[in-house]
Amino acid sequence: MTALAWQLRHWGGRLGSFGLAALALALAGALLHWGVTVPGQARLQAALLHDAARQAAARRVPPATDPGQGRLAAQLAGLPTAGSDAIVATVAAIQQQAQERQLRFDSAAYQLAAGSDGMLERYTVSLPVQGRYPDVRAFVLGLHAAVPHLALDSIAISRPGREDARVEAQLQFTAYFRGQP
Repeated sequence: MTALAWQLRHWGGRLGSFGLAALALALAGALLHWGVTVPGQARLQAALLHDAARQAAARRVPPATDPGQGRLAAQLAGLPTAGSDAIVATVAAIQQQAQERQLRFDSAAYQLAAGSDGMLERYTVSLPVQGRYPDVRAFVLGLHAAVPHLALDSIAISRPGREDARVEAQLQFTAYFRGQP
């Protein structure tokens, strides 16, 4: 032990207090690296391998057992088939709801857009209406109940004057239809 003590005193004298502090920091850094970083890297590598294996197993699930496909098929089955009769019935329901709420609309813009896969077709209706605000609100809620395949995309409401009880609303709906086979 005396030889070790002599070596420590000898190197301590040659290095000085700053040299000893640097040596102590270097030893602490090495212990930290091998004690914390290396095991952490091993845990990280194991977690990455586990995630890769889980993702590979998820990709092997056959599409027939995917629950999302079943829900999509059920939702598509609930939509009316695209065709002139279904579109005319949807437009008639919109007009009927507007008349029941005593809303006035002078014009409307209609646009049919087929889906890229042919499974779903969209019919966009832009409708400027004028009436009292409670009637506009009841119109939108009534349409939601009467035409379940119709979705409200946007609504913009303005009032021409402060004293005016009537509002002008720009409504945009999308009706969804099942593509024709």
